[in-house]
Amino acid sequence: ILYFDIHLSAGGGVYRTQNGDYAALVLGGGQKVFVSKTTAVGLHYRWLAYNEDIIERVNPATRGQRLATQMAYASLVTLGFYLFL
Repeated sequence: ILYFDIHLSAGGGVYRTQNGDYAALVLGGGQKVFVSKTTAVGLHYRWLAYNEDIIERVNPATRGQRLATQMAYASLVTLGFYLFL
């Protein structure tokens, strides 16, 4: 018998880029497969959405000024090992 756990998650966080820190919406899901009563292996996916400022970096006269704001997205996949004590 193979024991496993499937989950969905939703929440918020802060995403840091070279242009600053931004509040982000986080959605995700994953699965853990239990190898024994004390260990498991998990694969997780998270999708982040945030509004990021576009900062001028080329023109010396306007360097550092905000040019626009755009909706940005990022994805994160992690593989983990769990030890339950």
